[in-house]
Amino acid sequence: MASTLKIDFLSFIGGYKLNATLISVTLSLFSIQQLNAQDLSRIDRRIEKIGLKINKDEVERETKIKKEKIHIALDFLEKNPRILKERMDLKRFLEIKKVIKSDRIEDLKAIDIGKIMEVRHDKKGLKVELMSDLKMLEDLGQSIIDASDSKNLVKVYRNSYDLLDQKTKEALIDPMKLESLSLEEIRMNLNRLLEIIKNHRFPPVKKESPGFTYKCDEEIGQEHIGVGDGANRCLDSEFHADSLYKNSSATDFPLKYYHTCIKNQANRGTCVSFAINGVLESLLMIKEDKAYNLSEQFTYLYGEVYSDHLFRYDYGLPTGDTIAKMDEKNVRFQYEQFWEYNPSRDMDDNKTGDQFLHSCDNYSGEMCTNFAFQGRETITGFWPFLDFTYTVPSTGTAKNIQVIDRTNIFMWWNVTGSLDNAIALTKNKVPLVLSFNVRQNFMDTDETVIVSNVSGSDSIGGHAAIILGFVENSKLPAGVPQSPEKGYFIVKNSWGTGNGDCGYYYVDYRYLRNNVNGIFTISIN
Repeated sequence: MASTLKIDFLSFIGGYKLNATLISVTLSLFSIQQLNAQDLSRIDRRIEKIGLKINKDEVERETKIKKEKIHIALDFLEKNPRILKERMDLKRFLEIKKVIKSDRIEDLKAIDIGKIMEVRHDKKGLKVELMSDLKMLEDLGQSIIDASDSKNLVKVYRNSYDLLDQKTKEALIDPMKLESLSLEEIRMNLNRLLEIIKNHRFPPVKKESPGFTYKCDEEIGQEHIGVGDGANRCLDSEFHADSLYKNSSATDFPLKYYHTCIKNQANRGTCVSFAINGVLESLLMIKEDKAYNLSEQFTYLYGEVYSDHLFRYDYGLPTGDTIAKMDEKNVRFQYEQFWEYNPSRDMDDNKTGDQFLHSCDNYSGEMCTNFAFQGRETITGFWPFLDFTYTVPSTGTAKNIQVIDRTNIFMWWNVTGSLDNAIALTKNKVPLVLSFNVRQNFMDTDETVIVSNVSGSDSIGGHAAIILGFVENSKLPAGVPQSPEKGYFIVKNSWGTGNGDCGYYYVDYRYLRNNVNGIFTISIN
């Protein structure tokens, strides 16, 4: 049974000037897009509607919060010119600051478009859309807020405290007592904990045999037809000779056998949904020793509607807020087989109206439209009171997988402590969602895919991926150059196995220190 997302549109746009397309709503109702031949060919699948009810006050609040996060990030960068110089071109910074102060929704939408970049050494000439500057700023603003949120900091403390042995814990304050302290006292105790974490030697987490005894198309929930998410895994012989992934032992890299196949987002700016699903799949492997394949199509649509409705016709999601909304809205994550991913390799780079034409070319999956979220949107009612209904494929019967919490471990006032904490967590089998700025050298990495910080290399967009591990300088293969700081993070990307080291990137500590926007843990039911 369909329910609807109800929005007072005047409130939604916060007083912004309406363009002719929106005004046309006063003349007629928007009708649901017609099923195309590809939809009709999948008669074995029932179509259902999902309703997302959002009232006037909620939309006003969410739109205001989104702008506030961007304002916070801009103010932070302005007060920290060294960080601003590392992260953004000054001319672009001033342009965004001017637009944010305006009341024109179209100006905002014009700068919420990510760059489409070629992955230089991809074997198939892959192009990807990076996050827009607004999404990067929103993630940074979210992290600045979280770093001053006592509840978030207590969770960061508790999660890391629980990793330690009893003797080490005795020298630290109990997390329960931390809750009654002031923000400054919490920060002081957290800094103390992170200093201990940095030098702590954790006992090895063993995995006696490789977890990859299954094929990618045997993952639970995998789709067996069509092009899909490109799930694949290289043979050992296909990795680089000095591969950090291949040459690292499961003792030093505990998540080596606790993550699913490499996927490929292809032309679409859907990296956040791949990063979130990838972490969930890892958590399920740790919990059940089973491999699942979750649907990025569903996750992306939920993200656009719940956390980025104002910009839903453009690609890209705010990382931290999307995870939080999945928790808040009790989203149930779905299997890939219920809505197969569409790489949209032939879609237009630029929109025509609100749609990316040719998005559905050569796609034989369950459902497709030319909207970025690729579900069907029905808008009914009369302006300024409109109802939104989103139509998606039937989900059938699937495992109940839900996010029940998210914690942001990135603290701008202790960046190195945050990265040291990330190392400690991955050494204890905790996968992390990473939001970061991409520099040109990230796109241009050679076959060794060592990503180092290059001063003066401008940020060209944002990206979300998964931190799986860390390799210290002392344990690098002979052919790998020493990192300027500590070592390299092993990052699972979503650009397929044809780039990087079979889909993995090795990012040096200093690169993330200068480019991270958020690092998130996720808890599942």
